[in-house]
Amino acid sequence: MANELFRLLNAEDEKAYRINARESYTPGNTISSLWHPVFRHECEKMNMEDVMRNHVKANSYWHFKSEKHFGDVVHIPEEEIDVQVRNMYVQDDDVVCDCTDLSSGSIETYTLDYLNSL
Repeated sequence: MANELFRLLNAEDEKAYRINARESYTPGNTISSLWHPVFRHECEKMNMEDVMRNHVKANSYWHFKSEKHFGDVVHIPEEEIDVQVRNMYVQDDDVVCDCTDLSSGSIETYTLDYLNSL
């Protein structure tokens, strides 16, 4: 229904909108409902590609470079706590792990490189 507010695009215009989205949108940014549906769709596609790229990077790092794995308990000497590895993802080009502090139950975040160094 809302898409009826936007003009129909021919194949050439649609291609131009998709190229424009690729050139001007940064994955992870807000997608405005005021943008043309073709432009929004390309932005959503870029977001999914970014998620998949980060997922593959995190999993590759996890399987091939990591000495720590999901469920492992790691002692953090500087904080005198034990944490359990719960989740891993890419953030700012680092692979990071969310870990549960076993004494308080709080979630702490560490880079995987740091955990591997312990």
